[in-house]
Amino acid sequence: MKYKVGDTVRIRSKEWMDAQEKDDDGDILGPSKAKHYISEEMQKYAGKTVKIIIAEVDCYCLYIDEGACFWEDWMFDPDYKADAPLPAEDAIRAMLDGETLHDKDGYRHDFSELRGDFIRRGTTNGDVTVISKFSDLYRRPIKHKRPMTRWEILNWVSSEASRGWVVRPEGGDTWSTPQFFNYDMESDRYQRARLLSDLSGVDESNIQGFEVEE
Repeated sequence: MKYKVGDTVRIRSKEWMDAQEKDDDGDILGPSKAKHYISEEMQKYAGKTVKIIIAEVDCYCLYIDEGACFWEDWMFDPDYKADAPLPAEDAIRAMLDGETLHDKDGYRHDFSELRGDFIRRGTTNGDVTVISKFSDLYRRPIKHKRPMTRWEILNWVSSEASRGWVVRPEGGDTWSTPQFFNYDMESDRYQRARLLSDLSGVDESNIQGFEVEE
């Protein structure tokens, strides 16, 4: 089984289904090892992007049909990537179906039944803007990096997580161990890096700031 509960998948396209051989009932039987088939009822969901709600040993159940049908890996588009931006048509359809999408700046986009329009909601306040652009929208929030707070840095310095790391001022030449570094609470003034496995020096490819993803 390729997917798990909560994963988003895209059902094979109508063009793909139309091109498949069907039995006398109009069902697509699929590959020889398939235990389930694509019925005529299931074919009406062609091209839909959907979420998996149940993952059994040999099949999935989907939110779109309320778990009434049994789906297998071969019934989904293998080239679909959930973390990619949705095509405009899919984004519109997803929001009309009640989903909340996200843009790269952290704003949430959805369809407001109250306003009867597509809206963008503020990241930290109640600002709402009517939108007409449906490109670069994602199902999952885009991870952003922010500077670590002084407490996060002090916690990191005193934890096992900092073992094997060294710290220096931004652009400095001398590296120190985190536990003995004279940190003055300005996170953007410092860099950290992992030591090479043989402790012979710093892994130059791993130099980074004091940031955290959220």
